[in-house]
Amino acid sequence: MATGKTIEVPLNAYVDVKLRPETVNDEETDKCQETASCNTAEKDEFETQGEIKSVEDNPDTNENESLPIDRGWAWVVLAGAALYLAIFGGIKKNFGIIFVAIQDRFGSTASVTSLLTTMQNLVMSFSSLVITTVGTEFLSSRMSITLGALVFTTSHIISAFSTDIRMLFASIGFLEGLGTAISYPSVIATIGEYFDKRRGLATGLAFSGSNVGWFVFAPILSALFEDIGYTGTLMIIAGMALNILVTAALFRPVKSFKRHKLKTNKTEETTKDIKEGGDILESENLLLLPVKDNAMLNSINSIGNRV
Repeated sequence: MATGKTIEVPLNAYVDVKLRPETVNDEETDKCQETASCNTAEKDEFETQGEIKSVEDNPDTNENESLPIDRGWAWVVLAGAALYLAIFGGIKKNFGIIFVAIQDRFGSTASVTSLLTTMQNLVMSFSSLVITTVGTEFLSSRMSITLGALVFTTSHIISAFSTDIRMLFASIGFLEGLGTAISYPSVIATIGEYFDKRRGLATGLAFSGSNVGWFVFAPILSALFEDIGYTGTLMIIAGMALNILVTAALFRPVKSFKRHKLKTNKTEETTKDIKEGGDILESENLLLLPVKDNAMLNSINSIGNRV
């Protein structure tokens, strides 16, 4: 027969048994939280290092952000290209009007006069091959357009004062073809340098200038040949061709913006170094000031001993 007995258990032991699992769980929870926070920190640090590495591996991205690609000066370059193509297209596409004036001036046949454009196209084709492969290594776009504008202008001045159609083969046939070959590829290439995402739009707007020149120049040339004759009209055409120099002035090389940025950064770094060096010298001069008063010297020594 069982007898009921009362067993006394200390309260401390009971409380310790009841609270111990919760304490363990709390400790484990703290460890898990610390581990999770460490993993999160490591993950953030890894992502940051990855971003820094990607930026270091692609330095051109930061450099291109400072260049006027698809913005800023690129639209000024586009306006210059449209001006060039307006003058170029206005003269080239209205050569039929000049063709008739040459026949009236020299009494040449249509077959002989048409050889001028044939020779011009041949010279332009072969010269472009050489200039685009070799000439670009020695001439910038601005220099190419300037040289081409001067040759183009000279050809029309010679044509204006020619007394024989054979002289036109040297001026219109050779020099005009050479001037076109020197300047035309540089204009198209510069548009591609300044535009990336909007290159198609920029090219379309630039070539629209050629059609505008074609439309505007036709009645002007017809009226000029009727009013002032062959020589005066070709001299005016030469003056129009000289305005291509405006395009050359607007065609600033893209690399010049990069050089300007580097020069600015170097200037800022030099200014910062000079300022830091001045602060250091000023602090050194304060420390090296002569102590003339013995009382001041004793007080400084006493402070040093206490420290």
